[in-house]
Amino acid sequence: MNKKRFYVSTPIYYVNDKPHIGHAYTTIAADAINRYYSKSGADTFFLTGVDEHGQKVAKAAEKAGITPKEHCDKMVLRFKELWTKLNVESSAFIRTTDEEHKKIVQEFLSKMYEKGLIEKREFEGWYCTPCERYWTEKDLVEKCCPDCKRPVERFREPDYYFLMTRFTERLRKIIESGEVEIVPNFRKNEVLGFIDSGVDDLCISRPKQRLSWGITLPFDSDFVTYVWFDALINYYSATRYLAGGRTDWWPADAHFIGKDILTTHSVYWLTMLMALDMPLPKKIVAHGWWKCEGEKMSKSTGNVVDPIALIEKYCESDSRQAVDAFRYFLMSEVPFGLDGSFSPEAFERRWTSDLSNGLGNLYSRISALICKILNKRVNAKLQEDDALVLEKYKVYMESFQFSRATETIMAFIRSINQFIQEKAPWSMPQDVDAILSRASAELRLVSSMLYPFMPETALLMAKGLGLSEVASLDSALKPFEVEIQEIGHLFARPLSKESQISVGTLKETKEKAEAETKITIDDVLKLGLKIAKIESAERVAKTKKLLKLVVDLGSEKRQLIAGIAEGYEPESLVGKKIVVVTNLEHAKIRGIESQGMLLAASSAGKISLVIPDDEIELGAEVR
Repeated sequence: MNKKRFYVSTPIYYVNDKPHIGHAYTTIAADAINRYYSKSGADTFFLTGVDEHGQKVAKAAEKAGITPKEHCDKMVLRFKELWTKLNVESSAFIRTTDEEHKKIVQEFLSKMYEKGLIEKREFEGWYCTPCERYWTEKDLVEKCCPDCKRPVERFREPDYYFLMTRFTERLRKIIESGEVEIVPNFRKNEVLGFIDSGVDDLCISRPKQRLSWGITLPFDSDFVTYVWFDALINYYSATRYLAGGRTDWWPADAHFIGKDILTTHSVYWLTMLMALDMPLPKKIVAHGWWKCEGEKMSKSTGNVVDPIALIEKYCESDSRQAVDAFRYFLMSEVPFGLDGSFSPEAFERRWTSDLSNGLGNLYSRISALICKILNKRVNAKLQEDDALVLEKYKVYMESFQFSRATETIMAFIRSINQFIQEKAPWSMPQDVDAILSRASAELRLVSSMLYPFMPETALLMAKGLGLSEVASLDSALKPFEVEIQEIGHLFARPLSKESQISVGTLKETKEKAEAETKITIDDVLKLGLKIAKIESAERVAKTKKLLKLVVDLGSEKRQLIAGIAEGYEPESLVGKKIVVVTNLEHAKIRGIESQGMLLAASSAGKISLVIPDDEIELGAEVR
């Protein structure tokens, strides 16, 4: 029986500037779906690369005082560095300056020319250099490019045209029927609307006297190929020389692209393939744009998010955690296909709520219980209903609904946590083995489902359960023997280089702290820092920030008033273990006695409790 195959591609990225969050978004999504199909047992091919020809590249090189090829070689390293940093594992990386690619582009051109589908014409109209596109008078918006809104130049020159209009009516039927599926479905109407607005034949050349940096036309050495025509062919050409000798990858299962190049792929590329009677890709998946705190990203406003800089900012937490948190955020924050807004606050909030409080705490809790109660070993077995969670997850992944897939995982994590809370295995019920058997098996399933989004974290979870690798999606449903291994923190709270630790609501600048007299270890011990568990929590009437907590210190219970209501819902705190200052003089706050103070950290106006990462007895001293 032949294995299923799956071929996914990103656009090839233009090398006139360094990569940003938009490049990362498309590529992480493609990496995620590639990893998903790989763990589903399919043979996969994942292509990414760079688009190196065209006027913008030539101008960028000229400005830097180097050749276009030297400029491209330099920029390629930036993209490869980013993919390594983001743990992107493509099957192939294509460059349009590859000699093999150039030959295949010229094959395309020769065949189309021989079929009478390319002809030379005189063009007179307007040209946009940033977009590298010709426009007619009717296309302009206030005498500017309709795409980028920048000024255009008047041009008159001979060029070669692909007779694209011969195929547009047939293309319309293909799009309408779903033979080539446009994802998400609402973007299908955009493509049909573009076709209905009146598509012209496509100019596919530039005279060398104006632009020499490109692939020479095989039938006229005075011209080079238009950059889009050259670039689109990469999806096919890579399967001819970058697939390790395997030649059956075409057609692609999914082209992942940004919404701004949807018509280019769904009209130009498809008609080019139709002209040569070649198979068409099965799906074109167009995602939205990322904004920065609600504003469009722009180099002029300085709000373009640099993924490498962002990850390095959070590497004090842990590079693995920072990378996987970034990957997870992009895939979970917004439905794939719609626009999203990035902000450090949103990133840290999702990291804290989903990964630290949710995933990290659950893993620590279950592994600690297995170590303490069952001497690190348990035979793990899922419940029948758990298979339904996996099926739901698969439906979302295979329809590219990544945010719903991640929410399915997080809902599963919450249900496991609730199960543990209700069954209370720490109280040693008769069925404690069965409780921890189910919980540990569910952790393995979580690991397998998280793998496409957070590969390093998923692998760490698997190793912590005594496995050598992340289980495939099918084997994740089977029983197995757990042997807990020490892996440290799975997910701590985000700690950036700007984070500032505080006790209670105390906030001091670094300069002020350095000016103060240093304290001794005896001074620290005088605080009486002890582990406590929150038994109840409620809001203090007529306040926004205060919560009244009852905590269990093992030998006694105390009441605390804490200013953490803006960071935590009361019900989410019950059962959490915290660190309490027990030797603090009692005080009345809003008329209510507070018999101590909890420890917390604050960063960028957000509050995060200091929580022990392992099961430890109540009343234990913090030293």
